[in-house]
Amino acid sequence: MTQENISNTLEIQRLVGKFSNLEGNPAEQKKFLTRDVQIRIYIGEEMILEIRGLANYEHSLKPFTTMIKQCHYVNGQHVIDFLTKDKATGLLFGFAVHVTEEGGTNFINNHCFYCEDIYENKNGSWLIKARDIHYHISDKHVWGV
Repeated sequence: MTQENISNTLEIQRLVGKFSNLEGNPAEQKKFLTRDVQIRIYIGEEMILEIRGLANYEHSLKPFTTMIKQCHYVNGQHVIDFLTKDKATGLLFGFAVHVTEEGGTNFINNHCFYCEDIYENKNGSWLIKARDIHYHISDKHVWGV
């Protein structure tokens, strides 16, 4: 691996960490996405949401993010492969905890997931161009019982 690829790997990992830290705040997450971003969210094999374009990002996620009172993400293994000097793919494994409220009751939602990403370097900054998020193990239970 070249010194440039090592540096770019660290930049992409920083990008993904900052993006994850803003979960539940799509307005702030938008600064880490390309204008033509494509996001697809799957639960198991079923695609539950597809977003095409930055203009649609915040509005499309609003029904999901308004339910989240608190969240915490742990990014794990992150494999990055460079296709060109300005384009890379990534496979990220993680764990997410969302606290939601339904009918006055708080719930903990635990999710094991992986993301298949495409990153693009635009004007010296790495951005997320595409992301397929696969939630493959989830658990929901009342919090505090």
